[in-house]
Amino acid sequence: MAEIKTQRKTIQLGKVFLPYQAARIYDDSRFALDEKARRIGLDWTYAYRYTKKRALVSGRTYHTANDKASSLEFIGYVTWFAKLLNAGFEPVREEVINETEGILAQVCKFTRGGEIIATSSNPLSLHGKGGDVLITEYAMAKQPFLLWEAAQAVTQWGDDLRLWSTHTSVESAFNQHVKNARRLYEEAGKREIPTDATDERFRKLARELKVPAWSWRRTTIHDAVADGLVEKINGKAGYAVYDSREAFVEECRAKCLTEDQWKRQYLCEPSSDSTAMLPYHLLMTCVEDKCLADLLDAKNDLFQGGDIGRHNHPTVLATGEKVGDVLWLRRLERLVKMPFCEQLAIASRTITLPQFRRGCYDKTGMGEMPIEELQRQHGEYRIEGLKFTAEIKHELAIGLRRAFEDRAIRIPNDSALLDKLNSVKANYGTANIPRYEAVADDEEHGDEFWALAQLVRSATSGGFSGSLDPNHAATVGLRRGTLARTIW
Repeated sequence: MAEIKTQRKTIQLGKVFLPYQAARIYDDSRFALDEKARRIGLDWTYAYRYTKKRALVSGRTYHTANDKASSLEFIGYVTWFAKLLNAGFEPVREEVINETEGILAQVCKFTRGGEIIATSSNPLSLHGKGGDVLITEYAMAKQPFLLWEAAQAVTQWGDDLRLWSTHTSVESAFNQHVKNARRLYEEAGKREIPTDATDERFRKLARELKVPAWSWRRTTIHDAVADGLVEKINGKAGYAVYDSREAFVEECRAKCLTEDQWKRQYLCEPSSDSTAMLPYHLLMTCVEDKCLADLLDAKNDLFQGGDIGRHNHPTVLATGEKVGDVLWLRRLERLVKMPFCEQLAIASRTITLPQFRRGCYDKTGMGEMPIEELQRQHGEYRIEGLKFTAEIKHELAIGLRRAFEDRAIRIPNDSALLDKLNSVKANYGTANIPRYEAVADDEEHGDEFWALAQLVRSATSGGFSGSLDPNHAATVGLRRGTLARTIW
């Protein structure tokens, strides 16, 4: 394998990194935990730190991400810094690191024996390995507890373990680590022990509390902006992308559909899933990177669910392929202010495929006419129309939640979709049946949630019906005030 040989040099950190980034580079703690706002450059920061380490010291550093694009981005940073540091390294190549599961990794090898391996957050990618472990967006990992278990073993011989993530819910494994770190720091303050993870007194206290000796940092969007993030963005672009710091923050806020999303993604505040029908930690168990696919490639039965809109709300069509007992979301179409004739044509393209079996659609209000037309064209048995009464919405919501609890559904790893699915809350009044509402702005009312719920119904020959099983997780979760507790 050809090597890229250069002469080593040092760089001035202040010219490349912002103060909060440089603080992490200088931090020699074994265990580091970062609550962070979105896209503030921590992957970039850790890429430099561990490129410098592995260019000089033999051994391995594993970077785990929830999708291949993130792995490629990180390894791209590594090679950029390797060239900047004039470190000798081989061209990056893709290798199989778990033959049984067919798990691939992007590997950068340095001439002094160091390696940086960017791979999947699948816990099996770390089994039997040794070295540093860097876990990005840990709150979004599909199997966070198993991933943490594997990471502990990998780093047991004195290697580094670093987690950084934006928040999802208060129930997430990431937030549990944050709460443990906060408890450790509070106790250290009471005992007047320096909160320095390299201090033996602090490490002894951590062992006493049975938590890692975390070096814990919290960087909100306001912290990053105060350290010069906007100026860094403008400098990289070569022009003034943002006229001011205030304009940048205002744009970040404007892009968030809800106050909850703003707090999670930019202010390091986890969401309270106490009334969410689909908490983030439940959604993440059913996420798959290679989920969406061309319907023409489907080899199994296809089903569709649709939430119908016209002027004020879009129509959302969710098409799934049932592979064995699992329903895979293959296509999600959002039709904004589209005439009904065009909506019907788009739906019919799927319905007329030979693999299509059944569709279920909302015919409440203005949806009645287009659904009757679909039934006339394709048959009432294949096309079910639902009027959204409180009882029907309850059945649909319960059926969708059950599909996630039973891991009988797969959805793509898309943060916008996850936010929309999480937005639907169950609110109890005096009635026994909850009222389901999307916590969002005036343009949203849980369209994706209801499209997916009807997709599940179409694929299960009518979905949930009958009385609630008092011992089923979905039912237990719907008891007033206990929706945040999910039975696994």
